[in-house]
Amino acid sequence: AIGSSAGARAPGLGRSMAALHAWMLAEVAGENTQAEPTLRTRTSVERAALFIQQAFDGIERKGIRDSQAARRAFVVHLEFLPVTSLVAWGLVLLTFFERPLWCMQPQVVRNIGDACSSSLYPSFPIRYLSTLAGYVIESVLLAVILLDNFLLAFAQGREWCHGLARNRILLLMLYAVDLFVSLVTPPYAIRIAPYLRIGFAIAYSHATRSRLKLVFRTLPGVFNIFMLMLIYLAFFAWLGVIFFPADTDEGKQYFQGLGGGMWSLLILLTTANFPDVMMPVYSDNRESFLFFFVFVGFGVFFLVNMLTAVIFNVYGQTRDKTLESTRTIQAEGLRTAYGLLERNGTISTDALKLLFTELNHYHDISYINPENADRLIAALDQNSDGEISQDEFDHIIAVLSREIRRGPSRPLLERRCPRLLASPTWQRVKQAVNHLWFDVVMDIFLVVTLVLAIIETWPEITGYDDSKLARVVDNSWDQVEHAFVFIFVFEACLRIAVAGLSQYWRSAKNKFDFTITVVTALVTVFVWLPNAYNDPSLIRVIAAFRALRVLRLIRNVSGSEQILSTFLRILPDAFAICRVLFCAMYLFSAIGTQVFGGVINKDPASPYSARIAESDFGKAGYYANNFNDMPSGMVVLFELLVVNNWFVVCDGFTAAVGSSARIFFISFYVFGVVICLNIVVAFILDSFMSEFSTALERRLSGSLNDADGE
Repeated sequence: AIGSSAGARAPGLGRSMAALHAWMLAEVAGENTQAEPTLRTRTSVERAALFIQQAFDGIERKGIRDSQAARRAFVVHLEFLPVTSLVAWGLVLLTFFERPLWCMQPQVVRNIGDACSSSLYPSFPIRYLSTLAGYVIESVLLAVILLDNFLLAFAQGREWCHGLARNRILLLMLYAVDLFVSLVTPPYAIRIAPYLRIGFAIAYSHATRSRLKLVFRTLPGVFNIFMLMLIYLAFFAWLGVIFFPADTDEGKQYFQGLGGGMWSLLILLTTANFPDVMMPVYSDNRESFLFFFVFVGFGVFFLVNMLTAVIFNVYGQTRDKTLESTRTIQAEGLRTAYGLLERNGTISTDALKLLFTELNHYHDISYINPENADRLIAALDQNSDGEISQDEFDHIIAVLSREIRRGPSRPLLERRCPRLLASPTWQRVKQAVNHLWFDVVMDIFLVVTLVLAIIETWPEITGYDDSKLARVVDNSWDQVEHAFVFIFVFEACLRIAVAGLSQYWRSAKNKFDFTITVVTALVTVFVWLPNAYNDPSLIRVIAAFRALRVLRLIRNVSGSEQILSTFLRILPDAFAICRVLFCAMYLFSAIGTQVFGGVINKDPASPYSARIAESDFGKAGYYANNFNDMPSGMVVLFELLVVNNWFVVCDGFTAAVGSSARIFFISFYVFGVVICLNIVVAFILDSFMSEFSTALERRLSGSLNDADGE
C-alpha cells in the first residue's frame, strides 16, 4: 500500500466533518439527482469503502453498526488514526526521557546523589523529565489511545473486541494496572510500561506488524538449523576440552569446561576472536591448527552460510503464503464491495464518485479530489461506456495504488504573466533550459565543485595539519564558493520557473539537487551573517555534501539506473524491516536498563568497578558501552549488530554480574543478527532478483518487438 503525504491529504483534512456528512447525505438521499437508487443509504457506500480498504492493504476489518452516530464515530477514528499512531510512538519516545529506575534507588541516592549525571556512571547527557511531568505526559497520551479505542468500540459494537482490538484493550488494561501500581509504590519499582508502549506502537503500525509476523513465521523453519548449530558447538567444545586440558594456557583462557568452550567457539563462529582464540596453543603446537581449520572451514564457511540460505528459503515461502492470503482478502473484499455498489450488473460513475469520497477517510489511500476521481474512473472504465463491470472493478486496487498525476500544466510564472507566452526571449530561455547542453554545462559545474571541495578539505584529507595553509585555502576560495552557491540557486530557480514547481518536484534528481542547494545557501548565509556561531568549516562540510550531486552522473553508466530504481523501490519495505529491528533493540535496551542499569561504572565504592577494570572491557576503555540509560543501551545493541568485538562488550557485564549475562547477549545475537539481519539480506536479494528479472523480460520483449518490426 502506498502512503499519502500530508500535502496530498490537505484538502480532505481541511474539509469540516459536518460539511462532508451533509454533502454525502445530499448525494445518497437523492437531493443530487444523479445519485443511484441503490445508494440511497450511506451504509452501502461506507461498507463498500471499508471492504475496498480491506482489499487495498490486505487487512480484514470488522463492519460498523448501522446507525448515524456509529458511522460518525468511525469517521472520526479514521481521520485521527495517523495522530493516534504518532501518539503511540510518542509513548515509546517518552521512555528515553524518563529517569532510569536504578538512579532512584535509596542506596544510590544516599551515597552518590544524582548518579545519572555523575561522571562515575557514564551515560548520555539527557535532561530527564520529572516524575510528575512524566506521569502527566503519559496520561495525556494514554487518554488519546483510550479515546480512539472507545470510538472504534462504539462504531463496531459487538464485533469490536476481536483480534487487534482485543490486543489493544489488553494493553490498555495492563497499562492501567501498571500505572496504578507505580503510583502506590516507590518510584524505583520496576514497571512494565516500557514493554507495553512498544506494543501500542506495533498495534498502530500495519507495516511493522506484517514484517514482525514474517519474522516470527520464519522461526519454525530455522529451528532445525539452530539445533544443528547447537550440536555442532557442543561437539567441538567437547573435543576442545579434551584436546586442551585446563592446565594448559589454551584451556585456561578459552576452554574452561564445556560451557566455556561453547562460548569461545560461538564467538569464533562470528569470526570476532580469530586468530586470538588459537594463539596460546598454536604458538607451541602448530598441528593444533587442524582443529580450528576443521571447525572454521565447516562452521563458518558452510554452516553459517547454510543458515542464511535456509532463512532466505523460509522467507520466500512465508512471503508467498502471505501474498496468497492477501490476495484472498483482496478478492473477498472486492467481491463484497462490488455487490454493495452494483445495479443491474454494473456500477455507475456516480456511485464510484461517492465511493472515492468515502475512501478519503482512509489515510493510506492518496486523497482523491474530483479531478483525480475522473482520471481514476477513466482508468477503470476501459470500454468507455460510463459503467464499471465486475472485471473492470477488479482493477481498482491497481488503479488506486498508482500515483495520481495531473496532466502538464503551465508554470506559475506563465499563469501570472501571460505575456511571456508570446515573448521570443522567454521561449529561447525555455529552449535553452530544456536543452541537453544545459544539463551538460551544469554537470561540468558539478565536477568543478567536486574538485574545489577536495581542494578546500585537502589539509584534512592528507592529515597535514597546517593552520596557515588552511587559512590560505579558506581565503582563496571564499569568493569562488559564494559564486557557485549563487549559480546553483539560480539554476534551481530557472528550472522551477520553466517547468513549474509541481513538474520540477516530480523528479527525484531535482528533489535531491534542490535540497542540497537550499541547505548550502542557508548555511552559507548563516555562517557569514554576524552571529555567535561563525565557523567557516561548516561551509566546507556542506560543500562536501554538495559534491554528492555528482552521483547523478552515474546514471549514464549502463545498469546503474536499474540499481537506483530498485534501491528506491525497496526503501519503504526496508524501513518497515528496520522498524522491526528497532522494536527488538528497544525491548532489549529496556530489559538491559532494568537488569544492568548502573552496573558499568568507575565508582570505587561499587562492588562492580574493580572487576570491570580488570576485564578486557575495562582495559579497552569501553565504559561508555553500558545500559545506564535507554540511549546508551541502543548504542550498545547497534554495536552488537556490527558483531566486531561484541564479546568484549559482553565481557564487561560478565565480569560484573557473572556468566549469566551471556544469555542476554546471545539472545540478542540470535534474534537481531542471525534472524533479522538475514531477513534483511533475504529481502534485498529477493527484491533485486525480482527487479532484474522484470527488467530482463522488458528488454527481451523489446528485442522481439524490434525483430518483428524488421
